[in-house]
Amino acid sequence: MVDNQPSNIIMLTCDAFGVLPPVSKLTPEQASYHFLAGYTSKTPGTEDGVLEPIPTFSTCYSAPFIVLHPGRYAEMLAERMAKHKVDCWLINTGWTGGKFGSGKRCPLKFTRRIVDAVHSGELAKAEYEAFDVFGLQIPTSLEGVPRELLNPKLAWADKEAFGREVRKLAGMFQKAFALYEQDVEEKVRLAGPTL
Repeated sequence: MVDNQPSNIIMLTCDAFGVLPPVSKLTPEQASYHFLAGYTSKTPGTEDGVLEPIPTFSTCYSAPFIVLHPGRYAEMLAERMAKHKVDCWLINTGWTGGKFGSGKRCPLKFTRRIVDAVHSGELAKAEYEAFDVFGLQIPTSLEGVPRELLNPKLAWADKEAFGREVRKLAGMFQKAFALYEQDVEEKVRLAGPTL
């Protein structure tokens, strides 16, 4: 039996494009958006027959198993976050410094440090900056995690290539989210990436 509300919600993703930050603090609207989008990448070594990463959008991170309209689950998530003052975090365990093939996977020790900082409340008190296009809030520093890892743009040597990958992934999000645009509030529609 659960007798209290969680203080944090963690959504996991694996971004093989090397674009998403390893941790982002989401507003209730962004949490609804990312919950509906359900983005991750199928990657070689974790999926049979996958030779290169395949972007995947699985509504509510469990599309085949949902009963109600997906928008209803997203509304419930945002309502409970607001009512109980719950923080939501998008944690990316994917690539940094480049996409699959040129970058490297986010080291597990940094992902662990980020999760520990979520649970301790340290990240809730951190200073944040905006991550362009996706409109995400990312911490400017976290002890034990390099600054260039927290902001993916800093980790890419080729800033032009980074910009192309950001726009490419943002376009994928917009295309995938088009299924729900008519069924969600405007503030949720506006919580996704803008090109």
